[in-house]
Amino acid sequence: YPMHLDSGVISSGGQYTTTTRLGPVFSHRFYFVAEDLSQNQVWRYPSSGDLPGPVVELLNGRNVLGIAAGINAYALDAAEAFNDKIVYRWIPDSGPNGSFKLADSGAPISSGEGYVLKRSDGGQLPDCSLYGEITDSVYEIQVKQGWNLISNPYGGNVSLADIRVRKGSEAEVPWLEAAERGLIVDGLYAYVGTDWGNTNEFSNAGGSSPAVLVPWIGYWIYVNPSEQAISLLIPKPLQ
Repeated sequence: YPMHLDSGVISSGGQYTTTTRLGPVFSHRFYFVAEDLSQNQVWRYPSSGDLPGPVVELLNGRNVLGIAAGINAYALDAAEAFNDKIVYRWIPDSGPNGSFKLADSGAPISSGEGYVLKRSDGGQLPDCSLYGEITDSVYEIQVKQGWNLISNPYGGNVSLADIRVRKGSEAEVPWLEAAERGLIVDGLYAYVGTDWGNTNEFSNAGGSSPAVLVPWIGYWIYVNPSEQAISLLIPKPLQ
């Protein structure tokens, strides 16, 4: 993550900051480097290896999350995946607008699906590093008409524009082309939580700050009515 110089100069000491969203520790590596204008490294801390990652806690109130790990073969329930039994999944075709249901009343917790849970006393997600990351080069998510709650199944950021969309047996098309054809709506919503305004944050693939799916965060997308099944094809990011 590139950092921004807030004050000072590098030769005598400066203050650099960045704002980002982070998943659990095992998904990220931390170290600091300084580069010259030609991107030659002039300084690194530590000189080799990585720093321990920060402890990441859930926000107060509701959290909209996903799992970025290879959990699908283990049939985890909500308590195993989230340290909490009260976890909700979104059912798109339940009623005219969809509805929330307890996750354990349906299929096991799955990578690529989004979930809603409130912060518990512990406030932290379990360490899923033992399950490893998904190695498939492309991860397919089947979606239904209306609102869908999805997440990035991989441990690295994925640009919304890089996702491809397939309708039935037709050839897959890029996200923006699918939006132009009316298969999906170009954009996604992320819930920023009680601590950050209790609102939704909207971004789209073609905006000035193009939309990115960050690991471990759930996102709302909208799929237009279709007589054939719609799938999202998410490419594995380079890490």
